[in-house]
Amino acid sequence: MVTTDTALSYLALATKYRDELVRTQNQMARALRLVRKVSGRGENVAWVFDTDGYSGASIGNFSEGADVSTYSVDPQIAAVLQWARFGDAKSITGSALRAAQTSGNPAENEALFVNKLHAAVRNVVDKMEIQFFSGTGASSSMVGLDTALQDDNTYAGVNRHSPANRPTRANVIDPGSPTALTLGQIRSDLSRIENECGSKPPVAFCSFDIGDRAASLMDGYRQYVTNVQNGDDTQDLVWGMDRVLIDGCTFIRNRRATAGSIYYVDPSQIELVVQRPEQVPGDDQGLVMGEDGFGPIGMGLQVKPLAKTGDSHRFLVMSECQLRVLRPNACGIRLNVST
Repeated sequence: MVTTDTALSYLALATKYRDELVRTQNQMARALRLVRKVSGRGENVAWVFDTDGYSGASIGNFSEGADVSTYSVDPQIAAVLQWARFGDAKSITGSALRAAQTSGNPAENEALFVNKLHAAVRNVVDKMEIQFFSGTGASSSMVGLDTALQDDNTYAGVNRHSPANRPTRANVIDPGSPTALTLGQIRSDLSRIENECGSKPPVAFCSFDIGDRAASLMDGYRQYVTNVQNGDDTQDLVWGMDRVLIDGCTFIRNRRATAGSIYYVDPSQIELVVQRPEQVPGDDQGLVMGEDGFGPIGMGLQVKPLAKTGDSHRFLVMSECQLRVLRPNACGIRLNVST
């Protein structure tokens, strides 16, 4: 009964502090927060690659009122990834709780749990952010962009060496040795991707040093912007650099991005698939989430009580999820970028 009461306290805290936990999560997930979050199904993450425009199907015209006699069939390329699992377990001793409880401010007892919750959320989301770029899929890890945005490896069970699997290849630009970044390179990269898939990637993730280099390329074209309130009207005055926007692609610096790489991505073609919480009939100590009727904390984060042993209270913040790139050919990666 004590364990059940403790579990319910986690539920109350996660719900009460949901907004704060979401802010903590978004501070750490600078890249992940830009991609779509979708609910997963089943024991793995499965989807079919889009082959539109690659199948050679016969698309023609027909006369008014004529019967349709020709049907095109786009081949399907099935992809499967295994779930990645992230978790950070926390334990608070009874002595720490009793000391906080008798400190003259009972709210300190709650503060101990809340601080641990925030720390666990930061740790889990930061690990997810790291693997968003560099995850390999090994040992229940995420398959990140370093693996997904290639053109000659096996991704999600699909051998991209095969000519038949061309739609699953990303656009890889590798000069072979460290090369200083130029505006011409960026424009060429964006044109190559648009020519391959029909659309230009709106976002480019990169490390801070590469982001600074990209910004320096635009020194002669800076736009300075500020907002000025004039009665009921808000006017924009051009005076300070707002963002690095090159040919419609916004460069976003990220401290977890792999050094020497630029990731050109279309966020609409990347999804974070999250596994929904399990429901165990009759289990009063089942899943505890930051859930208030408007959805969980986000990114599949779950708060679960752990078995009580000895004079301590334990819980786990976890996420079972996986990253999938629906159209690798709509994205690309430039390697060997020097600054």
